[in-house]
Amino acid sequence: MLIREYLYNSPKMNILTTHETCLGFSDGSIMVDAVDGGVPPYLFSLDGGVFDSISVWDMLPPKDYHLVVQDAALCSDTLTAIRIETGLELQIDAGPDIEVTSGDIVPIQIAIDANWSSLLWGASDPIECPVCPLTFLGPVTQEQSVYINVSSVNGCTAIDSFGVYLRNQGNYFVPNIFSPDVDGINDFFFLSGSASTLSIYDMTIFDRWGNLIFDAKEIGINDPAAGWDGYFRGSILNPGVFTFIIKVRIKSRSEVITGNVTLVR
Repeated sequence: MLIREYLYNSPKMNILTTHETCLGFSDGSIMVDAVDGGVPPYLFSLDGGVFDSISVWDMLPPKDYHLVVQDAALCSDTLTAIRIETGLELQIDAGPDIEVTSGDIVPIQIAIDANWSSLLWGASDPIECPVCPLTFLGPVTQEQSVYINVSSVNGCTAIDSFGVYLRNQGNYFVPNIFSPDVDGINDFFFLSGSASTLSIYDMTIFDRWGNLIFDAKEIGINDPAAGWDGYFRGSILNPGVFTFIIKVRIKSRSEVITGNVTLVR
């Protein structure tokens, strides 16, 4: 009797991976570097896909993958938990919104948490050095958003911005005295101003002891009858000084105005 012994080595894969370069790029890859053992030709299946001769997969998002190789004898090898790591996130901070006076020249500076290769500022008004991390905006002539686009040495990009607002851009007027004597002149305490920049406002009024006298929300600009008529609980108040807090909407932002108003009769 002749006994023959057959030795068979099932296929074993060696792989190479590259991780995502920058957050959101989805540019990871998996490559089969070599297959040891088994009977060629080899077919591969990534994450349950159909078996194919393709042995390189690119533009992969970060996650865990599993890869199967199958040889001509239908023997296989499986690698699980092949991880593509999440790419780096470029963190930048252009700074908070600022309020300036028309004609001001203001410093602007970017804070970056990584090595950067290029940057570019953009705004409606002139920027002294658009490619410098520290530069100057102005003279400021209008309200605007200031943007900056930054690229890092490894190709990551980020964009940030901040708002530039002009002081008293709302062109509002708050009286410091009114006379609710029903003579048709200065009978109401209310906010007036430019309807093109102002929208609505909230107003609360307190007496000298801190008691709430008047509280109204979303009052229309330039509407006397919607303001305070000098009454409290149905009775006209005696002459005196009252404290007000007004929160007015100016375009896309809010501004708080505080002060005193004198009631005379």
